[in-house]
Amino acid sequence: MIEKIEETNNEIDHLLNKTKENIIKYIKIQFHDDISNFISTLSKQQILDIQDRLFDYTSIEELKNSVKKTSITKY
Repeated sequence: MIEKIEETNNEIDHLLNKTKENIIKYIKIQFHDDISNFISTLSKQQILDIQDRLFDYTSIEELKNSVKKTSITKY
């Protein structure tokens, strides 16, 4: 009986780990698509501005908002 319970727990752990891996892979794919689409709309100067401050950003949304602000200010 105890062996069966341990086996079931191991199966559940394995499934949870696989699910976690799949979720992480999906998030990485989504992030890559989001950032690729976003970058493709930028001008050369905007890209250079971002490059200068790249490590200041903590999220893609913060980066997008910053670019929007500089676009409005510069143009």
